[in-house]
Amino acid sequence: MKYISDRIFRSFPLLAGARRAGQRPGVDSGHGRFRSVPGSVVAFAAAVAPLLVWSARSQREAVRIAREASEALAMAGRVYDTTSEGIVVTTPDGTIVDVNDGYLSIHGVERADVVGQNPRIHSSGKHDAAFYSGMWGTLLSTGRWQGEIWDRRSDGSLIAKWLSISSVSNDEGETTHYVGVFSDITALKQGEVALEWLTTHDPLTSLPNRACSDSWGFSTA
Repeated sequence: MKYISDRIFRSFPLLAGARRAGQRPGVDSGHGRFRSVPGSVVAFAAAVAPLLVWSARSQREAVRIAREASEALAMAGRVYDTTSEGIVVTTPDGTIVDVNDGYLSIHGVERADVVGQNPRIHSSGKHDAAFYSGMWGTLLSTGRWQGEIWDRRSDGSLIAKWLSISSVSNDEGETTHYVGVFSDITALKQGEVALEWLTTHDPLTSLPNRACSDSWGFSTA
């Protein structure tokens, strides 16, 4: 008969009582500790034993999962707070509910200046209605949008950003938030402009060179 642990009997008073009533002192069980326990009780205990083991394992698994989830959340929080990229969280109607330090640094604002506002407060005026219509159309149909966008800092200077927006949904599939993550690519864009100027102008005289003349359809011959 399979060994039945004391833990099972302690867990079920009925089994403990049966053990006390049925155990014969001085009898060597050979294959089990309580051979004299009624068969129905032993069968019940044998059926319950795997459940107790499963319950203990499930509890340990639940603790492990909770610990890993807590560690993942803590890590996400550290990334959110320390990344140099800007992060903004809005409601479906575009109201800002949270931003990270990267966002504040890039735009040169304080948290109180933007929470409760709409991201359009940073609008540069360089994009027309068709641009925003296309952006929102893609976002609503696919849940994602990314591209280059120009905004303004608090001092009025232009800032070029590479922006990625993703929707966040609940269990019912309803959009609850939008999360925007962006990098400041202003220096990169300025470098592109400078490089383009150098390819079309003489660096000494600042006059248009042959490449520029050819692009305009003029001949220097």
